[in-house]
Amino acid sequence: MKNMIILFGYALFFCLLITACSSTKLSLVYMDEAYNGGPVSDILIIGVTDEEGVRRSFENRFVGELTAVGVEAVSSFDLYNIPEDKKLEKEDILRVIDEQENNAVIITRLIGVDRKEVLEPIVIFPHWEDRGYYNYYYNYYNHAFDHAYGGVYRTHTFVKLETNLYNAKTEELIWSGRSKTWNPKSDAKLLDEVIKTVIKDLEKKGLIKAK
Repeated sequence: MKNMIILFGYALFFCLLITACSSTKLSLVYMDEAYNGGPVSDILIIGVTDEEGVRRSFENRFVGELTAVGVEAVSSFDLYNIPEDKKLEKEDILRVIDEQENNAVIITRLIGVDRKEVLEPIVIFPHWEDRGYYNYYYNYYNHAFDHAYGGVYRTHTFVKLETNLYNAKTEELIWSGRSKTWNPKSDAKLLDEVIKTVIKDLEKKGLIKAK
């Protein structure tokens, strides 16, 4: 019994340690089941944001991660010298696709940022030689209840992005994923996690391949 309690305590500690870090998951994924064009290998990356620096950083990081897995990609920021508040026209995108010989387009946008107040219980690991409240159910319940309602409120931030992969020739949607990042430590960390999560799913579904 003692060993089981100790193992439970360590497991809970490491669980809390892991969840204290940021993490990204794909909360919703769509794929066109009728798509039979095979994997893409040359992609135009477009980030939609009102901050020029974030757009440039995102697109360059995406290009870097795709290049690392052998997929060619180009950043729209490096190809269009326009003000950050100016919209790309379709003719401009088609011209670049033709010049760069892209066979796919990836567009990413911010969906929203949610903030929630969460009560986190205070977890205290007992000295195992003095844990009498474990031996009787109500003593343990009373102890657990006190800790559950003696926690502190913390603000958790959830950042949601949507990333779509399009066929450059037909202009049709191939794949779409909504990512949810919990408590990102920084913009750079957020972008890296989202990009790697998206690329991993595209690889898993056979939608990208080394050129």
